[in-house]
Amino acid sequence: MKIAVIVGMALAALGIVAFMFFGSGGSGNTVKILDNGGANSITGQTTAQIPSDSGKTKEFTMTANEFAFQPGLIEVNEGDTVILHITSIDVAHGISIPEFGVSQNLPIGEQKTVQFVADKKGTFTFRCHVFCGTGHSEMTGNLVVN
Repeated sequence: MKIAVIVGMALAALGIVAFMFFGSGGSGNTVKILDNGGANSITGQTTAQIPSDSGKTKEFTMTANEFAFQPGLIEVNEGDTVILHITSIDVAHGISIPEFGVSQNLPIGEQKTVQFVADKKGTFTFRCHVFCGTGHSEMTGNLVVN
């Protein structure tokens, strides 16, 4: 008989859930890693995404236009699932938030949606990563995770 053991708090704090199955006979223990694909992801071992159980879902509608994001400040709580609906209204732009694995091109007039879990506290700069003109380098905003 196999006994399933959920490895607890240490892995959960890292955002990783592991199921270990122990049994008699066979070739040994099997470990299956389930990870949210974030910074703690184990390449080649990710089999599913773990939804945020601790936070709420926060949705924002944004525009990218003439070297600015509107809104330019987004505030959420740690553990929140963040959904951004972004439309570029003048030229092609992009949005990048490297700390959360966000990198999305924003073609003119198309709404694009990005989603991630704000799993670490701090202030993180988001920026346009597609050259869009003379003010490109100033096209930034801030994500505050409390």
